[in-house]
Amino acid sequence: MRHRFELLTFLQESDVPADNNNNNTGERDIRSVVAARNDGGVNRSDWGAAAFAKWKSVIRTFQKNSLNFLDYGLSVIRARAADCPLPLPFDSS
Repeated sequence: MRHRFELLTFLQESDVPADNNNNNTGERDIRSVVAARNDGGVNRSDWGAAAFAKWKSVIRTFQKNSLNFLDYGLSVIRARAADCPLPLPFDSS
């Protein structure tokens, strides 16, 4: 009750986040993994759970670096088909 007037501050102030996870992006990153697990649609085996977690990690890393995972995947397939060296996903400079 003491903080009832502060509870919805984020609705009035655009710079106030709606949650308290500003510095904990790791928790946000696994939110969809946990949701998928709870929905029962993914983790039917230990192997499936591990595979899903690894792919989710890779895709999320691409997103955080403003890269498109599908574009990179296609460039890897094209390089393999042409027997060329695989492209690096990040600029090394």
